[in-house]
Amino acid sequence: MTMAVQQIPFLYSYTGGMTPETLEVFWLRVDGVADYVTGNSWPQQPPFDEIGHYRSALSTEDRQALFRLVQETQRELPSDATARSLDAGMEFFRACLDEKIIEAAWSPSRSPAQYQLLSRQTRRLIAQTRDMPLRTLRVSFVSLKGGDQVGLMLQNRGREPFVFYDAQWADETLRIQVRVRAVNLEADRQSSPPNPLLLAHLKPLSVLNASDWRPDTNGEISLNPGTTSCVEINSQTLGPRSTSILEGLVRISFWRETPEGDRLREQGWALPVPLKFGFGMEAEKTAA
Repeated sequence: MTMAVQQIPFLYSYTGGMTPETLEVFWLRVDGVADYVTGNSWPQQPPFDEIGHYRSALSTEDRQALFRLVQETQRELPSDATARSLDAGMEFFRACLDEKIIEAAWSPSRSPAQYQLLSRQTRRLIAQTRDMPLRTLRVSFVSLKGGDQVGLMLQNRGREPFVFYDAQWADETLRIQVRVRAVNLEADRQSSPPNPLLLAHLKPLSVLNASDWRPDTNGEISLNPGTTSCVEINSQTLGPRSTSILEGLVRISFWRETPEGDRLREQGWALPVPLKFGFGMEAEKTAA
């Protein structure tokens, strides 16, 4: 058994699927500290307007409950536990229990019954860990210039700098991309949550670097804890927005930590809360 596995007695991930791919990794260290990293937590773990790294200390009771469920998964190993559709992504867990490694992978759309309780408990711990942001980026639409322009507000709620790639200096495949569409309220009165699978096929709009950005020689930008920055979006092609809801999907390249302590550049996707434009009134956010 490797030292890395011993130091990470529990690991869970939900990854892949159709673009925009889901990325969630949750792990527990031997000291009881839990880490959760997400580049896109849709569709299982709202809210979907924030990506990044979260960290919290789990109680003894929470850890014991988790490993009791891990132990129960050994009683019956279904033959189709690893059967999965690539378009649906993959759910995976690995645990080190009594010097024995237990692991399994399955399709989220065909979750074996024996893993459902373990998945729900893990989800509960993830939600708890998300209350403690470490390096995160929350994205939101804002109305600029009296409602004539739209901006993207970027906020780090964490305790450490969030590092991402510059919108202009980076290779085009790594730049910030914003995909938006205006839904007419009169034509479509049945509002529903934005679907990132549909938004991902839209053509990205051009964005302007925030005036306060200072990229380093590698083209990276650090957003310090508790700070915000605003990126202006070229939204003129959307047409009149006096009676519409603006939906969007934002792609961001950022650095994230792995359970082994390595550093990877990842592609993240965030769904800002839709922006509602009233009849001649100032734009306002509408519930997702």
